[in-house]
Formats: sequence, structure tokens, C-alpha cells
Amino acid sequence: MTFEGYGVMSTVLLDKLAVARQLQVHKNTIDAMVRDGRLPKPLDIGTPNAPKHRWHPDVIQEWIDAGCPRQTSAATN
Repeated sequence: MTFEGYGVMSTVLLDKLAVARQLQVHKNTIDAMVRDGRLPKPLDIGTPNAPKHRWHPDVIQEWIDAGCPRQTSAATN
């Protein structure tokens, strides 16, 4: 999804709930999928005290189109 305004086009990043809805899983499953390397890692756009994890919609769509492959390096949390 993109928005145009003031001559700038921007992409709306997906939060955990949006990705969960797209994949038809519970939002807690998203954390497990990232941890296990079954889902691409999110972008960290928050601060250490208020982390916010978001995914670019193209990354999720390309991952789905590729058959949801396991990621080569799982998150290490």
C-alpha cells in the first residue's frame, strides 16, 4: 500500500497484527515464526525502550510468492 502526498510517495509498513491477519495466524505466532526463522525478520523502527517491529509489504508478499521458505538466519532473541 502506498500513499502519495506533497510530491512524496511512501509505503505503509505492516505491524505484527497486519502480518498475522494476512497469514491467518494469531499474532503471537508471528513472534515464534520470526524466532524460528520461518518468517523474514522485521525492521526495528522503535527505540530500545519502545521497540516497534514492522515489515515492508513487498517483503512479506515476495516471501509468500516464494512459497514461504525458511529464512537462512533466524533471529537470536
